[in-house]
Amino acid sequence: MSRKQLLALMVVNITAFAGGIGLFNLLPIYATRLGADPASIGAFLSSIFIAVALGTIIAGWLADRFQKRKLILIVTGASMVVVTWLMGSATTLSQLTLLMCLNWFMGSMMGAMVGILAGLFAGEHERGRVFGLIGLAVGIGATIGSFAAGPIVDRWGYPALFQVAALSYAVIPLAGLFLTDRVVPRSQPQKGAAQRPRFLTNRTFLLLCCATVIIHIANSQLTLSKPLIMDSLHFDATAVSTAGAIGSLVCLPLPFLVGWLSDRLGRKPFIVLCYLSQVIGLLILTSGSILWQFWMISIFQNVVGNSMVAGQALVTDTFPQESLGTALSLFGASPWIGFVIGFSLSGTAMNAFGVTSSLLLGVAIAVIAMLLLIPIQSQKPPPLAVEGV
Repeated sequence: MSRKQLLALMVVNITAFAGGIGLFNLLPIYATRLGADPASIGAFLSSIFIAVALGTIIAGWLADRFQKRKLILIVTGASMVVVTWLMGSATTLSQLTLLMCLNWFMGSMMGAMVGILAGLFAGEHERGRVFGLIGLAVGIGATIGSFAAGPIVDRWGYPALFQVAALSYAVIPLAGLFLTDRVVPRSQPQKGAAQRPRFLTNRTFLLLCCATVIIHIANSQLTLSKPLIMDSLHFDATAVSTAGAIGSLVCLPLPFLVGWLSDRLGRKPFIVLCYLSQVIGLLILTSGSILWQFWMISIFQNVVGNSMVAGQALVTDTFPQESLGTALSLFGASPWIGFVIGFSLSGTAMNAFGVTSSLLLGVAIAVIAMLLLIPIQSQKPPPLAVEGV
């Protein structure tokens, strides 16, 4: 992959996640200011991730059908500027939900195009590194957004946070202009028909998607509970967002490291290790009350996201380029489906059983996700060619 292509993709991810994570870390607290209880907040977040899952899946179909990935990225990035600005004027939870769903629908389409373009242009020997650098950009963006969001809210309020995020999103369509797209030749109809059932019959793909859904059900419990617990302990917005920033900052090198090592040692071991971090984070959160404990929780919360780096590389290893857009988008939708299920249940579970019991249930769910990875066959990638990214 050319350095220009890789840099443009990284700039898109840095910008998108600086705004997105900066907002998301404080959304549960903002929802409480609009009168929501944990169950309502869970439904609110679940609605957002339904939009994300739909956007990701639709993006993959559009990418393979029309092959206008660059154009879709530019248009959706520009749309996010307008919608995010309008979010600053929302005064009810229903208004915020509608605008957030639209915003993250566009954002998920844009993000899917980043992954698809990376998969199409990454050579066989460099897939882990490329997806690792794309993931590194996510961490950089999340760190910037998390450090900035809390102080902005404490000084100027939530509307200012939405306005700053909207202005930053203007970078996305500009970076998209520097991207290169390509037309992937389609196979003959009969061959294409033979390819389609592979998504449903490929054991590695199915188990990986199911495990990803389940681990993010567990992750949603941590994501929802942590800011609400910190708010109940009277930590301010800066403390909440800074905890998320520290988690992102510490984990910054992990996407590249996971991708680089997975090119040499295989994908599966690193997915398992990332899942294990979720168990540790949930266990610490069951008794967390001191600020440094929430920093540790945020670190473990961020580690699990790096499983997607090795997972994307594994999916790219498994499917041909002509169906790669659909394969990557289906896999990319898996975490969002997990969040939809998890957020819709987590708030209800917290109301019914209490926070601690809900978190322990999350631990059991994470273990189930790890067990699903056992049958996956992950071949060691071919020897590296002497060639740069």
